[in-house]
Amino acid sequence: MKIATNIARVIIALVFILSGLLKANDPSGFGFKLHEYFEVFNLTALNPLAFGIACMVSIIEILIGYALFMGIKPKLTVWCTFLMMLFFWFLVGFSALTGKVTDCGCFGDAVKFSVEREFLNDTVFLLLIVLMLFGLKHMKSLLNGAIGLVGFIVVFFLSMGFTIKNYLYLPTKDFLPFKVGSSIKAGMVSNDPDVYENTFLYSYTPTGADSTINEERLKALYREFPDTKVLDSLYKYKDRKTVKVHEGVKAPIHDFIIKDKDGNEVTQSFFADDYKLVLTSYDLNKSNKAAFKKIAKLSDDWRKIGKEFWGLTNGLDAETEELRHDYQLFVDFYNLDATPIKMMVRSNPGLLLIKKDVVIKKWSSYNFPSIEEVKALMQ
Repeated sequence: MKIATNIARVIIALVFILSGLLKANDPSGFGFKLHEYFEVFNLTALNPLAFGIACMVSIIEILIGYALFMGIKPKLTVWCTFLMMLFFWFLVGFSALTGKVTDCGCFGDAVKFSVEREFLNDTVFLLLIVLMLFGLKHMKSLLNGAIGLVGFIVVFFLSMGFTIKNYLYLPTKDFLPFKVGSSIKAGMVSNDPDVYENTFLYSYTPTGADSTINEERLKALYREFPDTKVLDSLYKYKDRKTVKVHEGVKAPIHDFIIKDKDGNEVTQSFFADDYKLVLTSYDLNKSNKAAFKKIAKLSDDWRKIGKEFWGLTNGLDAETEELRHDYQLFVDFYNLDATPIKMMVRSNPGLLLIKKDVVIKKWSSYNFPSIEEVKALMQ
């Protein structure tokens, strides 16, 4: 029992530390996931607190993992671990049953599990924690009281600093499809696309009977009757039925469709540009307005060297023109769905330097560059 209890302790401690660190690496991403859950449970009043809660949960997970690993206050720590895991177990179980949230965000964007697989994982973890509850007497602290407390405080401040730094200045490790060096075009292609099968309904003229023909048979008929006029005289098209025969996996980057204010798609024009700066904002109302002062200077300098400055936001309205006017922005705004915008830069607003379709550099609203910095990257 002693060996089993301590093996369970190490496993759960490492799981909590890993989960906490991955959430702390991208607290904004976890905050977006909390928004989804708040929508599902009609708790949208909590949306303004989502990012704060995301940071807090990340830090708590790391602290619980550390305390569990070191054996600090074992009874209190194990019960806190049990209650937290029980909450996650119910949450992921609800997602698995309803299908309303397809990714729980338990390990950020670094490790992706289906909600069904994550529910199974959490069930195993919960059983290991129950084992620890029964074996509490076998859990001993690896540090004496004073040293353990000092270590706990140090871990608290380190995890808090790491989390806040990543919230303000982008994730330390970028696991998103728009990471530096990635090709946007390549990310728009699925390695496992959906597969569809077409069947066609024709009327066979000599008998008047309906004939169902699949794609292979249709190709064979065209080979059999090179003169399509003869084929058309024999078979009269009536209908087509399309069935999905294989459920593929969505491309990492989807819904990346850029439109101008008139609704015209300009995605290919975006890729055709050489070096371009791209300002992103999934919601201008919630953006860090102070950052636009620096963008104004940068957009003016960028214009002087004859380069395009794109603005991508979810919805084009009078607000974008008002923003351009108030801050004297030399930025052309276009419409893009909020989902890819959130993946492009974990900041509102955010900034990217892109060469054709390749991401060269990303900045948060708290460290926008000068024109000299951008020029250096273009060298």
